[in-house]
Amino acid sequence: MLRINRLRSLSNLVPRIALLSIYHSFIRPIFNYDSVVCNTCPRSDALLLDTAPITAAIIITGRVKTTASDTVLKDIYFVELSNR
Repeated sequence: MLRINRLRSLSNLVPRIALLSIYHSFIRPIFNYDSVVCNTCPRSDALLLDTAPITAAIIITGRVKTTASDTVLKDIYFVELSNR
């Protein structure tokens, strides 16, 4: 969550394409590692782990929190952990 908070602080300073690049470079590899480690976790736990990528996607796209998570995650080309 620390990296996501740093992304949030940068959201007003850099363009969206730079935020997406930062996300793909520094944050997404952590989520990809989580998908391998948490492959056997129950679906309810996978849904809880998906809150961090959804928060990052909302920050990057500049959308409001009430936007559907599927829509936001498609914008940054990320598949939810519960669907992997």
